Amino acid sequence: MAFNVMAAAAAAHGTAQQLYVHLDLSKLGWFEQFWAAWYIWIDNPVIATSLMSFLLHEAEGIYSRALPLERGTQR
Repeated sequence: MAFNVMAAAAAAHGTAQQLYVHLDLSKLGWFEQFWAAWYIWIDNPVIATSLMSFLLHEAEGIYSRALPLERGTQR
């Protein structure tokens, strides 16, 4: 049931080509170009947002453990 609701929500929002048809990528900065290209490549805004959120969450979890942070006093 949840998948059908998500598919219906994605269909209601249209594809990335429909959403960004009037967007001129050459006027955007490099990060904005990457962001728009991501949504256009995935072609489904709901899945693109979910996937990007998951990937950023995982990258933050993996790489934040490598930072040398002070965590209290060491004995």
